[in-house]
Amino acid sequence: MAPFLSERDLPMGRAEETPQLRAVLDWWRGHPNLPRRQDVSPFAFPTDVLPRVLLMDLEQPSGRLRIRLAGTAICEDQGWELSGRYVDEIYQPKDLEPIMRAVNGCIGSREPHFAERQFMARDGRLTKYRRLLLPLSDDGQQVTGLLSCAVAEECSDFPDNDRPVIEVTGPYETEDPWSGS
Repeated sequence: MAPFLSERDLPMGRAEETPQLRAVLDWWRGHPNLPRRQDVSPFAFPTDVLPRVLLMDLEQPSGRLRIRLAGTAICEDQGWELSGRYVDEIYQPKDLEPIMRAVNGCIGSREPHFAERQFMARDGRLTKYRRLLLPLSDDGQQVTGLLSCAVAEECSDFPDNDRPVIEVTGPYETEDPWSGS
């Protein structure tokens, strides 16, 4: 995945400003206990939400996150299919650290997490997305997975003639194409 250029956690109330995120958060809050992965139904969300959803399994005992399902819009933004991949395989360590901090906080508190991040899309567009991370549970108590919904928008922080042109051909595992080396 493309490296983050900036990131910040946001108050949960700000998630309600984005209709797609509000719909997902309302669904999550509508369960008396933590929802189960089986409770996630395409019929539970507006159709414009589904392409922006990630379902992740928390594998035990390793604690690794495997992406079970990645919506088409998220895969298009990233430039490749994410389903079946492990989160720690697709991010560079400096980008993985804040992700795992959010994930671990969400798991430990059993509460949602909301953040905004900017990254350079594969086609060179500066993109901002707001991401809602929600815990899921097989038994209603212990977190066994996560539901994420990310809504992206193109930013206009770079004038068109000053946009960096960077081509990324796929997930990188040892070499960071953004480092300039």
